[in-house]
Amino acid sequence: MGKLQVYDVFQIAAFQTKCQTSNLVILPSGVLDGNYLELGSFDECLNVTAIRQDQKKARLSGKYCLGDLYVNKAEVSAILLFSIVVDSGIIPFDKEHSMPFSTCVPSDCTARDVQRLSEGIGIHLTITENLCQTAASQPEVDSLSIIVAILFGWVALFMVLSTIYDLYNRFISNCMPNWILSSFSVYTNAKKLFAIKHNPEEIECLHGLRVLAMVWVVIGHSFWVLLYLPMRNEYFLDHWLHQVQNMWLVKGDYAVDTFFLLSGILVSYSFMLKTVKCHKFNIIQHYLNRYLKLTPPVAALILFVVGLSKFLGSGPMWPSFEGHIIDPCKEYWWYNLLYITNYAKIQCLGPTWYLSVDFQLFLISPILLILLKRWPKLALVAIVFLIGCCLAEVYTMVWNFELRPSVLFNIRNFSIYSKQYFSFPVTRAPSWLIGIIFGYFFHIANGDMKIIRKPVASYLLFVAVTLCFICIFSAYPTLNPGYSRIGSSLHLALATPTFSISIGWIIYCCHTGNGGVINSFLSHSFFKLISNLTYTIYLVHYPAMVYTKNCIRVATFESNIGIFIYTIPGYLILSFLLGLLLSLAIELPVQTFVNVLMKKLTAKQRRSNLKKNYVNSSYSTEDIIKNVIHNLVRSNLQCASDRMKQNYDVRAQEGVYDASGKLPSGILDGNYVELGSFDECLNITANSRDEKKSRLSGKYCLGYLYVNNTKVSTMIFFGCLALFMVLSTIYDLYNRFISNCMPNQILSSFSVYTNGKKLFSINHNSEEIECLHGLRVVAMVWVVIVHSFSILLYQPIRNEYSLDHWLHQVPNMWVVKSDYAVETFFLLSGILVSYSFMRKRVKHHKSIFIYQYLNRYLRLTPSVAALILFVVGLSKFLGSGPMWPSFEGHIIDPCKEYWWYTLLYINNYTKEPVRASCLLHTWYLSVDFQLFLISPLLLILLKRWPKLALVAIAFLIVCCLAVVFTMVWIHELRTSVLFNMRNFAIYFKRYFSFPVTRAPTWLIGIMVGYLLHIANGNKKIIRRPVAWCLLIVAVTLCFICIFSAYPTLNPVYNRLGSSLYLALVTPTFSISIGWIIYCCHTGNGGVINTFLSHSVFKVISNLTYAIYLVHYPVIAYTKYTIRVGTFEDYFGIFWFWFIVGGWIFSIIIAIFYKFSWPTRMQTKTISIQILEKNLNNFLIVDFRHIYYS
Repeated sequence: MGKLQVYDVFQIAAFQTKCQTSNLVILPSGVLDGNYLELGSFDECLNVTAIRQDQKKARLSGKYCLGDLYVNKAEVSAILLFSIVVDSGIIPFDKEHSMPFSTCVPSDCTARDVQRLSEGIGIHLTITENLCQTAASQPEVDSLSIIVAILFGWVALFMVLSTIYDLYNRFISNCMPNWILSSFSVYTNAKKLFAIKHNPEEIECLHGLRVLAMVWVVIGHSFWVLLYLPMRNEYFLDHWLHQVQNMWLVKGDYAVDTFFLLSGILVSYSFMLKTVKCHKFNIIQHYLNRYLKLTPPVAALILFVVGLSKFLGSGPMWPSFEGHIIDPCKEYWWYNLLYITNYAKIQCLGPTWYLSVDFQLFLISPILLILLKRWPKLALVAIVFLIGCCLAEVYTMVWNFELRPSVLFNIRNFSIYSKQYFSFPVTRAPSWLIGIIFGYFFHIANGDMKIIRKPVASYLLFVAVTLCFICIFSAYPTLNPGYSRIGSSLHLALATPTFSISIGWIIYCCHTGNGGVINSFLSHSFFKLISNLTYTIYLVHYPAMVYTKNCIRVATFESNIGIFIYTIPGYLILSFLLGLLLSLAIELPVQTFVNVLMKKLTAKQRRSNLKKNYVNSSYSTEDIIKNVIHNLVRSNLQCASDRMKQNYDVRAQEGVYDASGKLPSGILDGNYVELGSFDECLNITANSRDEKKSRLSGKYCLGYLYVNNTKVSTMIFFGCLALFMVLSTIYDLYNRFISNCMPNQILSSFSVYTNGKKLFSINHNSEEIECLHGLRVVAMVWVVIVHSFSILLYQPIRNEYSLDHWLHQVPNMWVVKSDYAVETFFLLSGILVSYSFMRKRVKHHKSIFIYQYLNRYLRLTPSVAALILFVVGLSKFLGSGPMWPSFEGHIIDPCKEYWWYTLLYINNYTKEPVRASCLLHTWYLSVDFQLFLISPLLLILLKRWPKLALVAIAFLIVCCLAVVFTMVWIHELRTSVLFNMRNFAIYFKRYFSFPVTRAPTWLIGIMVGYLLHIANGNKKIIRRPVAWCLLIVAVTLCFICIFSAYPTLNPVYNRLGSSLYLALVTPTFSISIGWIIYCCHTGNGGVINTFLSHSVFKVISNLTYAIYLVHYPVIAYTKYTIRVGTFEDYFGIFWFWFIVGGWIFSIIIAIFYKFSWPTRMQTKTISIQILEKNLNNFLIVDFRHIYYS
């Protein structure tokens, strides 16, 4: 490359300035904190274009290269070099002399040109061509990619056509569809997948264990990928992994052992049950059934990875994706399909080693099972001997290769660790063999509660649970820097089987009815729903993690909150969705054909052996009689079981400089924020050269947070609350499982067990509008999304211009117009007020209005009051960071001064509703409560004179819409809250939280609730074809209402368009949602009703109020605790930061919140019932004459 070409492109002085800086200056902030990676601004580099001085040549563009920057020892102090060395064995690559570093050069430059240029300015930079990218870099479309795309296109087409055929037959023709034509139907397969069936022969607690083990595996692999992810505080991981409380993650290996245990149990238990019924074992069918069930999803995933995955990502680290994921699968795919991937040099889809080992162990199962069936005592002795031999081999392997007892501490010798221990069948066999033994004993026990006395079983259950924790945390002494060969060898040889035996005993107690609350938890229906997806989740979760790793643009800053609240939940939800897709598209359709094939083979075998079965049978009449009696006893006992869940020394100078903010990469892309390294700055300590002076520490320039003492009363309150929960739970469990009597309702009102059962119970009520559960949950998710995005607008991000561009795209109008989520809540509120009023009046004919107001106030207020108390008293102790000092002014101070506005539900009327509002999002509760205050007048009129009342309500709606039009016209408001940030105070006060602008939707809900009461679920009130046509129109109108906002969001403001939109489109959306609810309640909702009425929504629906209260403080908390400016893209926003993290965190806190307070029925029993007796004699409106008139 000629010198002229370089100056043609770099006409501005930026490149020359960079070339003249020293190699220490270009180091990123936070090197002493483990930030060795500087990725620059990838997208900005690729988007750079320049015109050559020689116009005959083509335009030049940017070329992004990622290489290794070698640090010159002569120019960097020995202290800094020493700080770079990592001796723990945790950091997977050598950083003593080099660190990954990026550069942006003209596209004509080769990797060798860049190296020469860097050497000319004193920088030792090594770059290879395969790690350089330009905007024109595109993966090759080869024949394999075309074939795979066509194949998956056909699968998608089959799914669409099969679903249409299936729905047509079920809901229109009212006939059962053909099983072949409906095998790819999303509807049928989803019903199978999420069906909750109770099988008396099933070990139900295995569902919970399987799901928990799968979550444990995903968490372990999340941390594994995190070790190779570019981080700004890499030393955090080393410190984190050496803490005792985190041993459950360090020893996540036990999750795999749990899977091997469950595999052995199921193989043995199912074999025993089948041989009792069929008396015949076909080994070929045994192997064929297993292979055909496991292989199709694996084959489909390999095809997708090899053929299509290279087109799906980009980023600084994307070129490494092909070498780590695609190439191994191109060469070693057949290892996976033959289930010998644990013997491959490079593994395709690394975690599939488990499938190979499990399949290899499965191959030997018939020998053990036949022996166990025919000669059980001899077989048990043989299996125990095999376990002893395998454990001796484990001890020898660990001793010879000096392995550590955790995969996270064996990264430097991971190839040896993986081959000789981690994926070696002999080292995994003990847990599987223990499962074989337990499976046999489960068959013998057959759910018999009397096989072991309950006190003995409960004592041994406690011992088993204790041993599980001991096995996990006992690894801590063996993970010290000084390696203990004998300690590691003994731990891996003895702790693993101990853990497996303990888990096996827990399962045994649960199966025999002695599991108590553990069995109730593990056997919950929620786990059954997810359990069916664990196989496909296991297949897809690791490729999804590696994909996200190779797509990142900036180094991340990890913390406990970042890992456990955002990263890990993000991976969990993403894995769940991808696993669901793989299951619906491949696993379940193929499984349908496999099941039919196996049934035909079984039927053919039975017919061929029918005549000789009575001759060759190894069962005598006595055996058959014993078996019949055994099963009769089991059936009775099963019924019983079902009843019983941070100018002095050199180190300080380097630390202060390193922690300071630098000019960030990507300024032209909107990155104005460089926060430096907050934690490194605060952790700096130095001795003064003047010995009379004390030691000094770092001081962060944005301010150091000094927290004052809180009111002791707040701590006492929440401490007593926690104590009440513990004591109430102990009392409740003691009475239920030991004294076998019902506990007192008041004393058990804070019980986690009782409230948990009520919270997650699935009850069916014929008078309930079941589809409201699904709508409430969907609206709640929508609210979390918009609040997440609104806070993102105020958060330091590295690509701010991309966000503005993103908001102006049509496909994203569903986020821009997520105001409709609030409208949905007002609609549901109106429906429930009206519908419940009408139903109650039919039964009781009278109403106590003071009782209604008091009941509603007492149900809503305690949780709000507790949250305010927590925010004012304790929240300031929970965070830190560059932006944390502003937390008090934005969150705490408003609640200190204006808390009473919130408790009186008038916080939408403060002088400055945005700045002076405690818990800003609670404006909804205020508006809803204010509307509720006028509801009795409307409801009495609606009951006495329905036609007149409907006309009056319609007139009120028109008047309110006229006010909306006037407000928008006068104040020039835009049609989305995200586009009114500059005049947000006016928008919020005059429109967003103004009761009159929200009343139309609520009033529409009042009318819909009345109509639902009149219909009362009657399917014949409207013909199905008419209902379906109007249902399609309603769904279409909902989408039109959302996406029609796009023209009104142009830079040129359209006053008339915005005014008409907010005045007319919002009620149209509400009416459409109301009609969908009406169709669902009258039996004409079809698949929409099936989806919205699913039991999962019922469970989450109980939490929506608590989630609404806590989600906004949680999201705001994350804003004030960030350390670095983030890089946001579509994937990062919606999966790893907001929707997933905010949503899951909100659910967790909401569950705790819900457990902390008595449930609604208990509140009514404790406080309202007393008042009701005193109010019955006055302020009573008798409805008997109204009802009969």
